[in-house]
Amino acid sequence: QGKETNQTIGETPLRHLVYRVQPLPESMRRFVWDFGQLKPETEKLYIEQLVKHFLECTISISNVEPHLRQVTDVLAASQAFMRQKQDECSFVSIRDVKRTLSVAKWFYEMHEILKPLLDDARIRLSGSLWKLTRKRVSLLATSIVLALGVCYHARLQDRHSYRNCVYKILRLAPLALAGGPEVIENEIRLCQEVFLDQMKLPPGIGRSRALCENVFMMVVCINLQIPLFLVGKPGSSKNLAKDIIKATMRDAENKSTLFRQLKQVQVLSYQCSKKSTAPSIIKLFQSAERIQETHDSNAFTACVVLDEVGLAEDSPHMPLKALHPLLDEGTRAVGYSENSEEAVSSRLGSRHEATAYAIDTIRRKPTNEPELCTDVAEILAQSKTITKASFLGLSNWALDPAKMNRGVLVNRGIPVEDDLIECSRGICSGDRNAQQLLRPSFRGLAKAYLRAYHSQDSEKECYGLRDFYSLVKLLYSGCLRYGEAPSWPQLEYAVKRNFGIQNNYCIQAFRDCFPHLALGYHTQSLTSSMEFIRDNLSPQGDEACDSRYLLLLTENNAALQILRQEILTSDEPEIIYGSCFRRDQEYTDACQQLRRIKVCMATGRTVILLNLDKVYEGLYDVLNQYYVHHKGRRFVDMGLGSDRVTCQVHRDFRVIIIAEQKHVNEKFPIALISRLEKHYLSMTSVLSASQITSSKQLSAWARSLETPSTDRRQGDSDSHLAEVFMGYHKDTADTIVMTVENEVGKKDEKTSQQEYDRRVFTKAYSFLLQIATPETFVCRRASEHFKQVQNAYFHDQEHFSLAKYLKNLQKESHNMSGLLVQVATRSRGMPSMPQQQILEKQLKRQVTVTSLGDYDTEREFSIKCSNFYCSSDSNPGYLLIHCDSLYYSQEMLSFVVHIIQEEKRAVSQRERGRSLGNVVIVIYVPRENDSLFSTMIRSAWRYVYIDDVYRDPKRAVSVSKVMGCTISSVIGKANSMLQSELERQTAGSITESMVCSEAAIDVETVLLESVHTAVSRIDDPEQQSNRRINNVLFLIDRSRNHDPVSKSFVAVLVDRVVTLLKAEENRGGTERASLWVQSTGMDTLKLQAGGTFSEALWREVIRAVTPLLSEIIAYIDVDNNLEVALNASVYVQSLWLDFFSASGITPLKHEDFSSLEHRTLRDRVPVASYGFGGHHFTALFPFSCRVKSRVDDMLSEAASQARQRVKDTSGQLTIKSVKLEILRRIFDKSDIGVLLHKLVTKSPGDSKSLIRDYLNDFVHMVYNPVSEDPKSEIQMVFMALENEITSNQRLDIPSIHSIFQDIQHFVDSLQRMLSYGIRLGNRFLAQQLIKRCQTETPSGMVNTNCQRLRFFTTSCLCTVFRYLMLCVQHCSPLHAVLYQQKISLIGHHASNG
Repeated sequence: QGKETNQTIGETPLRHLVYRVQPLPESMRRFVWDFGQLKPETEKLYIEQLVKHFLECTISISNVEPHLRQVTDVLAASQAFMRQKQDECSFVSIRDVKRTLSVAKWFYEMHEILKPLLDDARIRLSGSLWKLTRKRVSLLATSIVLALGVCYHARLQDRHSYRNCVYKILRLAPLALAGGPEVIENEIRLCQEVFLDQMKLPPGIGRSRALCENVFMMVVCINLQIPLFLVGKPGSSKNLAKDIIKATMRDAENKSTLFRQLKQVQVLSYQCSKKSTAPSIIKLFQSAERIQETHDSNAFTACVVLDEVGLAEDSPHMPLKALHPLLDEGTRAVGYSENSEEAVSSRLGSRHEATAYAIDTIRRKPTNEPELCTDVAEILAQSKTITKASFLGLSNWALDPAKMNRGVLVNRGIPVEDDLIECSRGICSGDRNAQQLLRPSFRGLAKAYLRAYHSQDSEKECYGLRDFYSLVKLLYSGCLRYGEAPSWPQLEYAVKRNFGIQNNYCIQAFRDCFPHLALGYHTQSLTSSMEFIRDNLSPQGDEACDSRYLLLLTENNAALQILRQEILTSDEPEIIYGSCFRRDQEYTDACQQLRRIKVCMATGRTVILLNLDKVYEGLYDVLNQYYVHHKGRRFVDMGLGSDRVTCQVHRDFRVIIIAEQKHVNEKFPIALISRLEKHYLSMTSVLSASQITSSKQLSAWARSLETPSTDRRQGDSDSHLAEVFMGYHKDTADTIVMTVENEVGKKDEKTSQQEYDRRVFTKAYSFLLQIATPETFVCRRASEHFKQVQNAYFHDQEHFSLAKYLKNLQKESHNMSGLLVQVATRSRGMPSMPQQQILEKQLKRQVTVTSLGDYDTEREFSIKCSNFYCSSDSNPGYLLIHCDSLYYSQEMLSFVVHIIQEEKRAVSQRERGRSLGNVVIVIYVPRENDSLFSTMIRSAWRYVYIDDVYRDPKRAVSVSKVMGCTISSVIGKANSMLQSELERQTAGSITESMVCSEAAIDVETVLLESVHTAVSRIDDPEQQSNRRINNVLFLIDRSRNHDPVSKSFVAVLVDRVVTLLKAEENRGGTERASLWVQSTGMDTLKLQAGGTFSEALWREVIRAVTPLLSEIIAYIDVDNNLEVALNASVYVQSLWLDFFSASGITPLKHEDFSSLEHRTLRDRVPVASYGFGGHHFTALFPFSCRVKSRVDDMLSEAASQARQRVKDTSGQLTIKSVKLEILRRIFDKSDIGVLLHKLVTKSPGDSKSLIRDYLNDFVHMVYNPVSEDPKSEIQMVFMALENEITSNQRLDIPSIHSIFQDIQHFVDSLQRMLSYGIRLGNRFLAQQLIKRCQTETPSGMVNTNCQRLRFFTTSCLCTVFRYLMLCVQHCSPLHAVLYQQKISLIGHHASNG
C-alpha cells in the first residue's frame, strides 16, 4: 500500500502525492500557472470525440450513434468511479481513455484468432466453480469488456462495485450485455485462462488467479507497448509471470497457435535498488530501442523490465523521474546519448536545444568508436524514427501516481481462499495420487494461512504467500515419499519449518483448522532449528520438491560458527563476506562478489553470504528458483541493474544468507525476506541439556559479580554485565560453554558427569574472567569466594600489560605459533616507536604494529595478513592490529577476523609445517560504547581484557597491592621499598627492573607528573614558576641517574608528602581513606575522565599529592632556597637535605595550609619572603630564614640566662660576654649546631664560606636597601657588620646574632640617613653617601667596636647637614622653615645614636 513507507511529508506518505519534485526556485514562481482540472462535462466531450474516432475510423462500425453514447457513458462512468477512490486508483486522465480504446481495438482485431480458443474454453470450463454466460456476447461488447478489464478493472482490489457500476450501462442496447455483473468477470477470466492455456508451465506451478491475470496483462501491454505497473505483495506471481512470458514469447518456433500471431519479445531486465541512477535506466531503454530498430516493429518488441522498482523510488538520486518522458516518448524525449556519461534530466523543449545537444554529443564522442553520423539533421531525423520500447514495472508497493498514470496499473491484493486452493492444486499437479491425498487439506491450509497472515504485525510482514506455497510443496513431497495423507506431526513440522518455531499464533491457527489431525497431540518433540536446517540442506530427489534457500537470523554472529561446527562438518562451504572497508563499497566490488557466487552456482558448492546487502538484490531471480532448462541443465539470470548474465545452476548448489535479526528487521526488504526459508539460529538452539545447565550456572555466577553502583546507567541486565565483562551479551555464556567443551573434549567413560561438568564450569569461569574489567573486583565487599576470584584475576591472570600477558602465553606454550588473540581495552592509541621497541625486547620477538584505519580495501588488508604469515620464521613474531572506535563496527570486526582466519588457513595448507606468526587484534572500546560492543567468541581465538595495553610501567598502579591501603601508606611503602632496593642495587644484588616490578607505585614518576600542576597553584609575584619547575624536575631526574643527593631529596620530599597525607587522611577518617580504590571504581565520572581504571587510580594519586606538593615547594623555595640544593657544594647540599628532613628546623603542619572557612587545603598557595621590609633576595645559606628564627629564639633564652648569671655574680661579668657564651653553648647542642658541626668536621673550608653566606642572608633579613643600587648598599652593611664581628670574636652564627643585637641602632640610623637623602629628592646625594662610606676611612682609625659603623653614620650625617644648609640659603622662607625642622630632627637622632 502507498501508506507502507517511512518517507512522509508530515503524516502524508510520499507515494500518495502525484509528483515527487524538488522545490521550485523563487525566480520561477512568477511563471507558475495553475491549469486546474477538466470538468466532468468537458472531459466527457473529449471522450466522445475519441470514441467517435474509434467507432468510425478504427473498427468502421455501422449505426455509430447509439454505440457512441453507450461507450462514452461507460468510459465516463469508469473515470468518475476511479476518482471516488481514496488510494492510488483515483488518479486517472484522458490517457486511460486512449489506452482503453487502443486495447479494445486490439481485441477487436484479434477476434478471429481468439474466437475459437474462447469457445473451446467455454465448453471446457462450463462445469467449473465460476459461472459462464451461455448467451453469445457481441464482438464489440467483448472488446470493450476486455479493455475495461485491462485498463480499469485490474487496478482495483475491490472489483465487485466497479462491475456493478459499468454493468448498469453495458446491459443496455445496443451492447446488451446480459447475465449480470458476473458476466464481466467471467469474460475477463475466460480470456485470461485462454492466454495461460497457450503457455507451457513447468511442473509444480499453480494456475492461480494472480498468475492468470499477470500473464494476461503482460501479454496485452507488451504487444500494444503500453507501460504496465504490476503492484503486489511478495509471492503474487509477478516474477513468475515475467519468466513465463520471457520463456514463451522469446522464440517464434516454440510458440503456440496464439502466440505465433503475437510479437516476439526480448526482455531486458533491470534490478532496481536504492542505489539506482537515472543514467543507468535511460541506457537500458536506449539499448532496448536500439535492438528494436533492427527488427520489424509489427512482429518484434523489446521490453524493459524494472524489477522491484519500488526500491528505486526510495533512492535519494530520484532515478524514476527519468521514467516520465521515457514512458511517454522514449529516449528521444530525454536527449540521452550512450557516448555521454550524463543524462539530460529535463526534456528538450525546442529544435534549437535538440540541435545544441546533438552537436555537443558529436563533440564528446570517443575517438575509438566508429563514426555513426556527422550531420545534425540526420541525428534529429534518426531520433524521430526511434520506436518506443515496451515497459514492465514490478513492485511490492504502489509508486507515485505521476508514474503509474503513464501506464496500466495492476493492483494485486491479498488472495482469497479459493485462489489459494487453486494454487495449491497446481503445485500438487505433478502426481495425481499425491494430489488426491492432499486435496482434502487444501481448504484448511488456505483458511489457516489467511488467519495466520492477518494476525501478524502489519508493519513487517515476515511471512507471506511464498511461505504458504513452500508449506504446500513440503506437504506434497511428504505425500510422494510416504504415500499417505499428512498427519499432524508432519503438518506441524511443515508449519514450523516455513513459519518459524516460535510462531505460536500460526501453529494455533493451523491447529484450529485441523482439529481432527491435532487431536491427541500437544507438543512436538522436534523443536530445534538445527534439524530444519539439516533437512533443508539435504539433497532433494525432485526439483519440484526443492527447498527454498536459507535465511538464518542470528545474534552476535553465532550462526556461522554453529554451521561450520555442527552442520557443515563434512563440506567446506564458500564463505563470502561483504567487505566493510571504505573503498570496497563500489559497484565493481559487488560484481566481484557476484562472480564468486556464479562460480559456486556452476560447481554446486554451498555458499554462505554475510553482510552483502548490496549484492542480494542481484540474486532475486536466483532466489526465486525458477529455472530455464536447456539440454538437461538449469539456467537463471543474475546481476545488478542492467548488467545481467545467464548462469548455470548445479543441482547441489545451495545459498545460505546469515544476518543479524535486528538488521533483517530494519534493513532487509520484504521482497528478499519472502523468498527465503527463515530460521533463527543461536547458541541456545544447539546446546545439550548439560550445556544449558552449565550456561545457566555461568550466567548466574556472572550476575553475582555485577557492580553495586547507584550511578550506573539504567538498562537490562546484559547491558550492566557488559560493564563487568567486556562485550558480554546474552549468548556469551552459551558460546563459552560450547567453546570450552570443544577444548576439553568429550567425556570419557572413566569420568563422571558431575566431575566433567565441574571441569567445564571451572574452565568456562576462567574464560569469562579473562574479559572482566578490574573495577569489578574492587567495588564489592569481600567474601571468601570473592577473594578467591579476586586472587585469580589479579594474580593468576594478567589484565594490565599486553607484554606480560603474551609472555605468560609463551610460558604456557613452548611452540608459540599461529596464536589468535583479541584484546579489548579502554586505552586508546598505537604504541610509539620506543614502546614498540620495549615490547619487542620484552617478548624477544619481532612486533609489527598496524591500524585498521590504514586500509581502504579488503585486498590491502588480506595482502598484509598473507605477507605476515608467509614471512614467519622459526621464531614467529606478532602482528598487532589496532581497531579504533572511529573505524570499529561489529560487522567490520567480524569481517577482519574472517580474513585473518582465511589467510592463516590458506598459508597453512599451502606450506605445511611452517611456524605461523601470532595475530593480536587490539580493540579500543570507549566506556560510552559498552553496549555497542560484543565479544564474538570463536574457537581457536583467545579473548582478554587488558586495562591499559601499552601503559608505562613507571605510571602503573598495582591494584592488588593498593586495595585496602590509604594513599599515604601506598606511597610510603613504595618510597621505603624503593630506597632499600636501590641501596641493594648499588651493591649489585638487584636489578632496576626488579625494583620497578615490586613497587606498587613509582614515587619519582608521581612527583614528576605532579610538579607542573603543583607549581601552578602557587601565587608567585616574581613570576618564577618555570624556575621552580625546572629545579624540582632537575633534582628528580638526577635521582633517576643515581645521584645520591637527588635521591635523598626525593626520599625526603616523599616523606614530607606522606606525613601531610596522613594528617589529611586522619582528619577524614582512616577507614574512609583506605577505600579510595573502591570509590574510584564506582565513580563513573572519574572512570570516564581517566579512560582506563589504571589511569583513574593514577589520577587519584596525583590529585591527592599535588596540593600538598605545592605547599612543600612554596615552603622550601622561600627566597629561592632551592638554588642552594642545586648549585652549592656536595657538603652544603647534604646540609640542605639534613635541614629539610629535620622537622624541628623546617616544620610543615597540615593545619597551616588549611582554609579556615572550609577546613580544606587552600586553593592558592602564597610565597613568603623574609627579606627585611619585604624585599626579595636569593638565599645562599640553606633555609637561612628558618635558622634565623630558631637562633633568635635561642638568643632570647641566652639573654635571659645571662642577666640571671650577671645578677648572681654581683656585676663582675658583663651581660654581652656572658650572653654570647651561653648562646654558643645552646646553639652547639641544638639540631642546627650538630648538623653544622658535621659539616665543619668534613669540610672546614665549606663551613667558613657558609658562615659568610649566612651573614649575607642575615643582612638581607635585617636591612632593607633604599637606594637605586641595593647590591652596593647591602655590601656596605655586610662589610661593616663583618668587620664589627671579626674585630674581637670569631665569625659564627651565634656571634652574628649577638653582636648585631648590640649595634642594631647604628644600622637603623644608617638606613634612616639614606632614606632621608632619597626623600629630600636628591638621589644623587644618597649615591654619594654610599660611595663615601665605602671609600673613605680616616687615617689612624682603630677598628674598635662600632667605630667603622659610627664613621659611616657620621659621614652620612655631615653630608646631609651640609646639603640642608645649602638648601636653606637658596630657597624661599617657607621652604627654609621646613628644612630647619628636618635639621633639628636629624640632630635629635644623632644625639641619641
